[in-house]
Amino acid sequence: MQLTSRVAVLLALNDLGGDHRAADTEDIAMRAAEVAPRSFRWKRYPDQVDLELVRLALKNCKIQDPPLVAGGVREGWQLTPAGLAVCASFQRVSPQKSSSTAKSITSSRAFREWREHGPASVTREQLLELLRVNDYFPNSKRRERVIALRNDASGDKRLAEFVTAMEDCFPEVMAL
Repeated sequence: MQLTSRVAVLLALNDLGGDHRAADTEDIAMRAAEVAPRSFRWKRYPDQVDLELVRLALKNCKIQDPPLVAGGVREGWQLTPAGLAVCASFQRVSPQKSSSTAKSITSSRAFREWREHGPASVTREQLLELLRVNDYFPNSKRRERVIALRNDASGDKRLAEFVTAMEDCFPEVMAL
């Protein structure tokens, strides 16, 4: 796979922890300029990073099908599971989930209830507890936690089934 500006911003976002939290465009720009030094520079002032080029690359990643990033300039950018897969394929490493992340999901009340009694028995409150949000959280922070949960579940069939079931049962909570 070729190092395009899209891939460079995805790798930069991944380096900044974009699989679990949103990152600002400026931070992504500085890291992307390190990943692909010639791709994001001004023509007349090559020592300057062109923020607009980075923003456009991120926007192009967002409008792809499936989207590679979520978010925007105001709330920050975050990798989707598809974006995480692109990073993993480019870096030739498999996206491995930490055992502590999987353990925190599988030990949650929502997961236990889903496993023992099915998706209909999971309450909205149990899902919100797993996401560590409440009704007073801004949508951008809730969305950030939902994307992190989806990223954590990618590559693990059991966790992916759980996330899909929660998306079906609670679309208003799991919506991006």
